[in-house]
Amino acid sequence: MSGPAFATGIPPQPARRPDPGLVPHIGVSWPRSGHHLAVRLLQAALGEGFGYCQHYHTSAACCGRLPCTRADIHLSKSHDFAADLPRDPGRRYLVQWRDFLPAVVSDFELVVRAGGEDSRAGFLRHASHRFGAWQAFRSRWVDWALARGQPVLRYEDLTADPEAALARLLAAFAPGRAHDPARLEAAVRCVDGERIERGAVTRLPGAGVHAARDIRAFRHYDAESFALLARLRLPRDAVLPRAGPAPDEMRILRLQAGA
Repeated sequence: MSGPAFATGIPPQPARRPDPGLVPHIGVSWPRSGHHLAVRLLQAALGEGFGYCQHYHTSAACCGRLPCTRADIHLSKSHDFAADLPRDPGRRYLVQWRDFLPAVVSDFELVVRAGGEDSRAGFLRHASHRFGAWQAFRSRWVDWALARGQPVLRYEDLTADPEAALARLLAAFAPGRAHDPARLEAAVRCVDGERIERGAVTRLPGAGVHAARDIRAFRHYDAESFALLARLRLPRDAVLPRAGPAPDEMRILRLQAGA
């Protein structure tokens, strides 16, 4: 599969001393599910032997392909938006996902950052559109990976018990290898973080793994609409023919919830 057009200034982060004992994985993640946090934890735990490539932000140093063809890259990144990344049982994948409500709140902040409408109606419209894609990603990747013994990491599990999550990652990437507990504890305690809110990205150097913000603190939160969002079960396209002319977003969401 060919990659996107090359960008500049964001090359892969190859292993400086490639470790032949590491198992390469294709990273497949739903947006805002802790992919980069997992990468930083692996880099801290495995050191210079671990190589990573974002793929979406490629440079001339990137092969531009998934799966990656470089022997010094042990994890690459894909959101598989087009649902065309092959699911090859002979390869290893790291699948990351997140519960829908916190995922869509966090994702909306990126929409605002890109110039999208920052309003309650804009958020509800975004959530309505994104639910079908989130549902399809979970079916295509999470259910498939769990059924085949591929590593699956839910964001809520990563933040609730980062030490256990990191241990699972290391068992996948460096099977059978012993690791220094102090080094792993330091990785969890000191890893860099970030906060995205109202379109602004705030870097948090050395903040360590921390719980995500309470969605009730989100500026467009209200109990009624979020209770409705928690009940969604149908994609937007499936209900629009029944929504009538010029429906408001709450009507569309009620139809998506089967109400």
